[in-house]
Amino acid sequence: MEIGYMGDIQDRELISQITSFLGIKHIAVEKSISQLKEIENMSNLTLISRHTLKEGYDINNKNFKSKLNQIRFNYQYISVIANSADLLSRLVVDTRVDAFHINENSQIKFFNKKFCNRMEENNKLAEINLEGLYSNQISKNLKQILRIVELFNKSKVNYVISHFPKTEVELRSQKGIRALAEICGVASNKINNIHFLKRIELNNKKLAGVIPFEGVEII
Repeated sequence: MEIGYMGDIQDRELISQITSFLGIKHIAVEKSISQLKEIENMSNLTLISRHTLKEGYDINNKNFKSKLNQIRFNYQYISVIANSADLLSRLVVDTRVDAFHINENSQIKFFNKKFCNRMEENNKLAEINLEGLYSNQISKNLKQILRIVELFNKSKVNYVISHFPKTEVELRSQKGIRALAEICGVASNKINNIHFLKRIELNNKKLAGVIPFEGVEII
């Protein structure tokens, strides 16, 4: 599981107290690695640099390669929100993309069995966003995410379960996130943060130059 924190980390003492109480050890923040370095270390919490790319806002079929070139070494984890078959087919084979962001607006006609197989082949994570459920903004398209989850449960695609609090007080415990994910039909054996943390470990090695390219590690 992962908490994609969208707010500014200003009150470090408060966020440290809340995360300690909730048992949260990792938070992925929408900030670059250099920005996180400016934030004072918190003994009980590891901050992870993440970035979410949105089709139509950040990327399209023409600029996605250059955009990924610009940001890959600025973040530890990159997730993509896309809902067009052409762009999805290009991104799923791009090694700079870590995960595909799934929410109630995602469409089963794109996140189908064929695409699920391609995600599995290319070791992509499926990031299930529960934000809409926490904010009570459940749209009529919620059934789409339920259908996608049902399909992914039958595959070997690994999940990242997340929500995106905008303030410290909106943070939720992993137990609470797990319960909501199970309500959405996510298989209980897939609700953990092992695969997310392994991906971060792999990307850290790439950022450090230990893995100069796929399949080669300098020992």
